[in-house]
Amino acid sequence: NEAGELNYFIYMMVRAFIPCHMDMKVDGVQIGKASLVRLIEASEEITSGELASISIKRQEGFLNLLSDVITQIGFGVKPFVSTFMNLLLTLCEQTEQALITSRKNQALRDESNDNETISTEEHDANSRMGRVRSLSFLRLSDIFTKFASAVDFSEHGNRLWKSMSSSVIALPNTVINAENPPSVLQLIESIALHHKLIPLLYQSDDCIVAVFKCIAGTTRMKVMNSVLRIIEGLLTDGGTVDNTNLGNDGKSVGQVLILKHIHLLIAQFTNRLIREAQIANSEEDTSRSFAVKAIKHNPTEGLQLNILCQVSELLVSAGRANDEHISTMEDLCSLLVPLLKFDSHPNQIYLVRTVKSLIPNLSNEAMMSHFHSLSKLLGPNKNHAGITSHEHRQIISSAISAICSHDSGCQKMKVVAKAIEDINSVSTSYVDEHDFERILPVLNGLGANTQTKGSWLDLSMVDGEKLQRTFKLSKTYTGSRILLPLIYTCFHLLYDSDGVISRASSKALRSLLEISSELATQKNDGTKDPNQNSWVKLIETTFVPCLKNGIMTKEIGPRRSFVVLISHVARHFDGCNSVHLYGDLRCLIRDDEPDLDFFLNITHVQLHRRARALKRLRTLLSTHHDSNDDQTLFSDQSFANILLPLAMHPVYEYKTKAEEAYVIEAIASVGEIAKHLPWSKYNNMLQSVLNNLVRYPDQERFLIAMICSIIDAFHFSVDTGEGTNVNDETQTQNSSQGNGVWRSLKNRIMPKVESFLIKEKIDKRGSKNKSLRSSVALALMKLFQKFPTETFESKLQKLITIVCNALKNKDSNERDIARDTLSKMVVSLDMKYLPLVLSEMAVSLCEGYKLHVRSATLHTILVAISKVYQQPSVDSTDEILSLPFDRCVPAMLDLIHQDIFGKASEIKEAQNVEKRLIKEAMGRKSQDSLEIISKTIHFKPSLATEQAKERFQGFTHASAAHALVTPFLDRLRDPDVSSSTMRKVRECLNRVAVGFSNNPSAKYDEVLPFVFATVAPFVHGQLVKAISNNDADLETSDDEEEALIEVSKSTLSGGSSTRNAKKDSPKAVAVATWTPSNLGDAKSQKSALQMKKKQKKALHRVTDGVAAPKLTGSSRHSPLKSSKAKSLNNPANACAVMFGLNLLNSSLKRLKLDVSDDKLCAMADPYLPLLTHCVRFSNDNQAVILSLRCLGVLLRADLPSVPESARDLGPSILEHLTASGAGSNTQSDIVQGCFKTLTLLISHQKFSSPAIQNAMVASDDDAKNTISGALPLNGNQMQALLSLLHSAVREYDHHNSTFGLVKAILSKRYVSPELYDLMDIILKLSVQSQKSAIRLQSSQIFLQHLMEYPMGKQRMDSNLHQIVLNIKYEYEEGRLSAIGLLSSVIQKFPLPVLEGHSQFFYLPLVLQLVNEDSKGCKEAVADCISLLLQRLSTESVQALFGYTKRWSQSSGSDSIPMQRASAQLFGIFVDSRPDYIKRGTNASDLISIVLDVMKDSIPFENESGWELLYHNLVCTEKLNKQMPSLIAANYDIWGALVELLAYPHPWIMKVSSRIISGYLSTMEPKKMLRAGSESFLAKNSGYLYKIASNLCRQLDVEDVHFVESTSKLAIKTITWIFRAMKQHQNVCYDDKLAKSNGEDGGEEDKQLEQSKDPCLWVMTRLSNIARPKGNHRRGSVFKCFAALCTSSTPEHLIPYLELMIDPIDRAIREANNLRPEDQPENDPVIALPKDVLQILEDVCGTEQFLQAYANVNRKVREKRDKRKQDLASEAVHDPSAAAKRKIKTQLGKKERRKRKVEERRAMRGASKKRRSS
Repeated sequence: NEAGELNYFIYMMVRAFIPCHMDMKVDGVQIGKASLVRLIEASEEITSGELASISIKRQEGFLNLLSDVITQIGFGVKPFVSTFMNLLLTLCEQTEQALITSRKNQALRDESNDNETISTEEHDANSRMGRVRSLSFLRLSDIFTKFASAVDFSEHGNRLWKSMSSSVIALPNTVINAENPPSVLQLIESIALHHKLIPLLYQSDDCIVAVFKCIAGTTRMKVMNSVLRIIEGLLTDGGTVDNTNLGNDGKSVGQVLILKHIHLLIAQFTNRLIREAQIANSEEDTSRSFAVKAIKHNPTEGLQLNILCQVSELLVSAGRANDEHISTMEDLCSLLVPLLKFDSHPNQIYLVRTVKSLIPNLSNEAMMSHFHSLSKLLGPNKNHAGITSHEHRQIISSAISAICSHDSGCQKMKVVAKAIEDINSVSTSYVDEHDFERILPVLNGLGANTQTKGSWLDLSMVDGEKLQRTFKLSKTYTGSRILLPLIYTCFHLLYDSDGVISRASSKALRSLLEISSELATQKNDGTKDPNQNSWVKLIETTFVPCLKNGIMTKEIGPRRSFVVLISHVARHFDGCNSVHLYGDLRCLIRDDEPDLDFFLNITHVQLHRRARALKRLRTLLSTHHDSNDDQTLFSDQSFANILLPLAMHPVYEYKTKAEEAYVIEAIASVGEIAKHLPWSKYNNMLQSVLNNLVRYPDQERFLIAMICSIIDAFHFSVDTGEGTNVNDETQTQNSSQGNGVWRSLKNRIMPKVESFLIKEKIDKRGSKNKSLRSSVALALMKLFQKFPTETFESKLQKLITIVCNALKNKDSNERDIARDTLSKMVVSLDMKYLPLVLSEMAVSLCEGYKLHVRSATLHTILVAISKVYQQPSVDSTDEILSLPFDRCVPAMLDLIHQDIFGKASEIKEAQNVEKRLIKEAMGRKSQDSLEIISKTIHFKPSLATEQAKERFQGFTHASAAHALVTPFLDRLRDPDVSSSTMRKVRECLNRVAVGFSNNPSAKYDEVLPFVFATVAPFVHGQLVKAISNNDADLETSDDEEEALIEVSKSTLSGGSSTRNAKKDSPKAVAVATWTPSNLGDAKSQKSALQMKKKQKKALHRVTDGVAAPKLTGSSRHSPLKSSKAKSLNNPANACAVMFGLNLLNSSLKRLKLDVSDDKLCAMADPYLPLLTHCVRFSNDNQAVILSLRCLGVLLRADLPSVPESARDLGPSILEHLTASGAGSNTQSDIVQGCFKTLTLLISHQKFSSPAIQNAMVASDDDAKNTISGALPLNGNQMQALLSLLHSAVREYDHHNSTFGLVKAILSKRYVSPELYDLMDIILKLSVQSQKSAIRLQSSQIFLQHLMEYPMGKQRMDSNLHQIVLNIKYEYEEGRLSAIGLLSSVIQKFPLPVLEGHSQFFYLPLVLQLVNEDSKGCKEAVADCISLLLQRLSTESVQALFGYTKRWSQSSGSDSIPMQRASAQLFGIFVDSRPDYIKRGTNASDLISIVLDVMKDSIPFENESGWELLYHNLVCTEKLNKQMPSLIAANYDIWGALVELLAYPHPWIMKVSSRIISGYLSTMEPKKMLRAGSESFLAKNSGYLYKIASNLCRQLDVEDVHFVESTSKLAIKTITWIFRAMKQHQNVCYDDKLAKSNGEDGGEEDKQLEQSKDPCLWVMTRLSNIARPKGNHRRGSVFKCFAALCTSSTPEHLIPYLELMIDPIDRAIREANNLRPEDQPENDPVIALPKDVLQILEDVCGTEQFLQAYANVNRKVREKRDKRKQDLASEAVHDPSAAAKRKIKTQLGKKERRKRKVEERRAMRGASKKRRSS
């Protein structure tokens, strides 16, 4: 500016504002610097009147240019700030005058009531003047902001406020609904934000008042921000408050200004906050304007609260204790306290701190009015923990403490205040941790049940009247209300992760319940009704609401505590009438059986226990609901607030598949609970679940299921209003629309549920696909069923259409869902709606692939119906024909025939065509549907007649059975029927037969006539007529004689009685009319006889040479078939025959033939000739097999035609066996059927002759060719049969029938050389066969042969020798079979014979016992020897015992096996013959032998020779069982057993532990030292310690060497030892203990030596064992702790609580650290220690337990801190070691990451390792 360019620029800016009287003339061409300065300064003298001559546009231009100058040049224009200020103030004065003039003109117009509007020119002038005013204010604001620190503006103050007085006064009205702050407010803000400018505000009171009045409910966000910044600037003196700016009273100028108008400020804040609260609580969304939304989402809420807090502190610091200030502080506190939230935001902490500062200055009444609100902040927030910030909680507790400490005369209040501060205290040593030394004493004191110091009762001992008088409270406010902060804090601490704190809080709350219950019953407060007791009211209004919210929490641990507290509330307040105390839940508590307690099980860590609790609850509710008891089991509050949340939690918390069963049970429980809810709670619950369906996509499946379960439980009456009488004047408009339930269903619930009926999904290709939600459709249908019939049917039609449309989906999975849905709907509906479904299917699915879908859908529907359909009992034809399902059979058959024989079949069978069949086209679903229909219909063909068919129009068949069979038989009648059609018909008829056989209504009296009438005509080619008695020639014929069985009225008779019955009975109903060909038939009986003789003669004619026929094919091994087989083997006839045989066979298998029923036997007897005919002449193997199977059933009855039929049946069976190769092919069904039929024939009672016929052993040909009376076969046939069996018994598969035939032959005592050869083969099979069943049957058969058949000594010895040799067979299974056979021989042989062979059996068995490697074989040999010893006499036993004793005393290098054998034999002798062992010196000799072996094994360094020691110990155990007194007196044995507890081999450990544990279990620890006691523990000091030490060694093993049984024995014994040590410490150790400990003793031994407390040593040892990682080792120790808790008293366990808690807590912490959050909480690794921890608390008491738990945590924390300190110190003193440790840690982490990657790859199925880069 030296050259004057800036001066000239400024001159150009202000030239227009130079007054007219100034001389503008200059000397020279260029204006000098001095002249420029003079002219610029002259512009300051312009007046507002002179400004009027300057155009508005020029003024606006100056103001806009000034903005750029200030921004761009900045402090360069500092010399001209005074000029700018004067110009701007002059402009403001001009606009001020114009504003005043405008307002006066408007006022005059208003007074004169002149409606004349303002002219356009005047309006424009006012607008331009307003812009100039705004720009002037903005430029002033810019100048103040830029030059406040460099220029003194105090001289312009008065002129400034005078020039803008009108704008300031109008400011509150200007900001109403203004989006942005006005320019005057921005000017004031710039002044307030600089401490040098704030004195300007002191010159204008109107300015501060106007700014404060801008705080209103209509003020928007940006304006409010500006106002708040102004106030903040005043409070902080522009953000630079320091001591230099403070006045004499310590207040800055801005603070003085605020104090001057503080009441107005607080009032404005109050109005605004009230307005915000009203907007937040408004329910009408339409009334919410943009301003409302702006306030609701105001981000300046924190600044607003911050300013309020500063204002409050300013008010408190003013120190003026006048009434006005106190009233203001009370108003301010009333304003701030409702703003407190359960939030740890810094603004909230600042707010709480402010309230804390205000509290001491309030009046008593106002102070106590905030007591409950502040106390509630210490508790949980709904279902969350609430405020978790320790700083926040300490401030709140200090505020509450200030309230309690206000009255200096009440000492109890001060005690409560101290307790409140202590229970919320924070540790000064550790960051963000509790101060356990202050918290636990308070919680333990609250947990006391008596009036001890610090208990609930002690703290509540406040003078109620004095309290009410001091704080001006109502009379209902008693001393118990002072406990509110403590109660809420205890509830908050239930959420604490520290187990000590949460357990102590739970105990304190339980104690409060007990005290309240006791005081309620005592009626301390003088009330007559216990429900009005102050303590009961405290529980009802404070305690229970916290429980209701806490039970909704998502945190499982705290929720368990809340549930347990609920159970205590129900237990203690059972007698109260209030439904809010849940006394009705008392029935769910089972103190007598904890396993049945609902609350204990629902909080159990194991899923199945929780599921069981829900199941019991559901069963209880269902039983009560079914009993139709008018009195409800639980109240609505109990259902909705307690039981329903507990049942719904598992659904929302589902994570793993292991929880699926639990979740399903929870859903079922929700449905059962919903049945008992009132409509309001039911509606709210359903709406909540529907809304949560979108919020929980992972639980969609279960939420849908829960919705359906709730809908299924709909139990409200529905009035749709359809039946409303509109003429009735009393009917209201609502009644025409139905009741409230219907309106809610119609308008909200059903549309919402129907919206979930179809779900849109995106497939892999990205295309959208619609999916049907099956469960929703079913739930809707069940809901519709609750509606009136008309409404239900109208909605059902639409629902079925939707489901059928879903069947058209091209996604097979979606079609499956729709198909299953439709089937479930049909099942749930009445059968009368089945035609509706079938018709909808026929219309919707009528072309293309939909035909296959239709058949599959029909099949699915039938499958579902078959599972639930119950055939009704009917007795008349009308009832049968009116059955809904049976009447649908023609419609279903129409669909089935279209699928099998129609277009669908053509599509599947099309050849040389590219086709793609859908999944539904696979398989034979139509055939399956036929079977289901056949099984489901009512099978009563005898009740259906032609007359009935005529009466029921539209029914085309006499019965449903005829409707099924007739269409297929009609297709067989077609002479042009194709082979493929015949094949389909045959398969369909087979399925129908299977269905009929499984039909429950198909009985013998219906099936047998039906089948015979079907099969008989086709077997003989024509209907068989009754045989005349006079036709003697025909009687001698070989043809079978069969009578016609009529299917009518269940009659079975022949002759004239049948003909007479036909006259009176309805016409017989034939299944079908068969017309076989009569070509070649005889014309008369005579011609028929001649034809038969001719055929017989031709049959026996011998043709040989060239004329001999060439026999080929399957008939070359059997005689030529007669002409009778021609009609039987016709394809169409064979198809019908197979249908009948299948039906007969299936029915015979399902129905048990009652052989005692003469009527049934008479009906079954004609089948024998018929079936024999089929066996003889049929070429169809399947027909033969079915005939044999039917014969297998019928031959079990004593039918008259058995002997006659056996004449032809036996040889025919042998022919089939020969033709089928029975010797090498027993797997054939024909061979199996033949064997079974022969077995029945041979064992039939018709052939059970008591004497064996001589013909059985005759040698002449005539005898061999004659059938004897005892067997249906002659001698030659029997020899042929035995020859076949020689090979057949060697077959491994299908052996039952073969051996059954052999057993039948043996039962007849048939004797022949071939039979003895067969027995030799069977003896070999008893060992060599690879199938156990064959070995067993072979052994049984050979034993029967050995005991019953005659044989000489040589054969007998040979057989026994072979049996003994077989026990040395190569393979284990064979040896076991041989040993079993030998045991049977020993068991059944006569005693004299057995005595003669005793050594023959004994020595091989002993050798096998010694040399046997298999455990099973060795046990079998031992059992066999034991059986032998039991059967032998004493003399024989003595001889064998002598051998055994000599073996035990043998010496030499080969003596060990003999000694081992003798040890095993001694045990067998003790078990089998204790009477012999007790004789003489046998027992003492045996004990001395065993003791010598035990002493030789001690001391031991390795496991060598453990086998001999083990067998001797087993023998000792058996001796102890048989002769306990003898073993108990031998102290040497017990000493050796104690030493052997530490033997290295686990078997020695186990048997030693078993012996000692069994001995200790026989006596009580108290009686161990009783006088006269002979126990080795009493006679020898130190054995208790040795036993405990060795057992601890057994527990201290790695997981790979862990043995469960040994661990259980050790735990049991240690439990006994601990009790004995507690009572007899003087015998626990001896004097040599110190010396032995000095060599290898550890920390536990030194501790034992110092304390002389053996129990301390045991617990220390166990605690140290459980510290290292190892699940099995830790689990064993934890189980031992649990066992000690159940067997010992609390006094014995409390001294060792820390030792037990330490490893348990370590295991829990490690499991929580290593496992992810979604790890199942019922994992045994963490569930077991938690259970044991709970047991310790229950046994030892919560107070002692918590104290010990706290000490453990403190030691762990100290140890952790010391370890960290050592590591930090090591990093300084030994950096290399620290570096090595870090490297090792990093390598470990790297390996762990690699291992996890490999595990994940292995889970995905990857096999190859990833290539390293």
